[in-house]
Amino acid sequence: MSPDPNDRAAPNTGLQPPPAGERHHSSGTWVQMIAEAIRAAGGDPVALFAEIGWDYDDTSTADQRIPDDILRHIYDLVSERLKIENFGLYLSEFMHAHTFHALGFAMLSSGTVGDALMRINRYSEIITSSARGELFERDDKIVLRVDIDHNTKGERLIPIEPIDAFFAGYIRMLQEMSGGRFTPLQVHLKRPEPEDRERFQHYIPGELHFGCEFDELIVTKDTMTLAVRFANENLAKQHDRIAEAYLQQMDTGFDREIYRQILRLLPTGGLSQERLASQMHMSLRKLQYKLQDLGTSYQQLLDQARQELAQQLLADTQYSATEIAFLLGFSTNASFSRAFKRWTGQSPMQYREQLVA
Repeated sequence: MSPDPNDRAAPNTGLQPPPAGERHHSSGTWVQMIAEAIRAAGGDPVALFAEIGWDYDDTSTADQRIPDDILRHIYDLVSERLKIENFGLYLSEFMHAHTFHALGFAMLSSGTVGDALMRINRYSEIITSSARGELFERDDKIVLRVDIDHNTKGERLIPIEPIDAFFAGYIRMLQEMSGGRFTPLQVHLKRPEPEDRERFQHYIPGELHFGCEFDELIVTKDTMTLAVRFANENLAKQHDRIAEAYLQQMDTGFDREIYRQILRLLPTGGLSQERLASQMHMSLRKLQYKLQDLGTSYQQLLDQARQELAQQLLADTQYSATEIAFLLGFSTNASFSRAFKRWTGQSPMQYREQLVA
């Protein structure tokens, strides 16, 4: 990666990267689904999105993204303006395979229900990077858990309405894909129990629980072997490749954002992997895994950021080498000098003298 991450060309996938500097975002296909639901209810999606501070045209195509800290406000606004109770359930009626971008078509052509569940686990970030699917076995059952990120204020980046929509719409899709044979064993939702429980039970079959610790879809092992009506292995693999390319493009944006955060936090002191992970609203293990997947590491990005900042600060003669070493997090001036010479082949003072000359 070059010292300025903004100068690096993105992979030529034909897909649009996430909004610059924005880590948590949702797919334009999800925004299109919301817009379709708004129109069907007699509303104007362009006007409503403008009220939350977003130009709908910026996400009116499938490959664009919208920051979740903005999108999260649309649900209450739509419910209030259009008088729609349980907007999430209403929204699920507009959910189709294309709502999930390439992931949806990969699911649709999967061989079994288990394959479709594994794909939502693997590619869930295509829908939103503020939530992750996790598929695992518990008590001889299969669990698909959806884990939601929070913003710096501790607020859920994905409110309860889109979670309602996801579970109701996803279950309906699996029923259609399996020819009506799919039925969840249990569905656990973190949301409070609604007044109209019967309506939820109509949209979400199976044993339904509210006020749970996690949002989870639970099925039997036998359910995983149910055949999908539209199974086509070749098509599924093609859509997997599209999904992989899209995730790679998103990770490129993530790489840039990590680098920006290091540049921002370095001069404040106390930068660590733990603090960086917290800033990105993820666990340290998740951060390390994603950096490894990108072929880089915290130390590599830290060295690149230190070099860039060092060169900027050395160009300003008001900073001494000792002050620069401190700002970059080096314990001594000598350790800073050794690192700078490794980066550039010159000592800090030689570099400054060359700039002055």
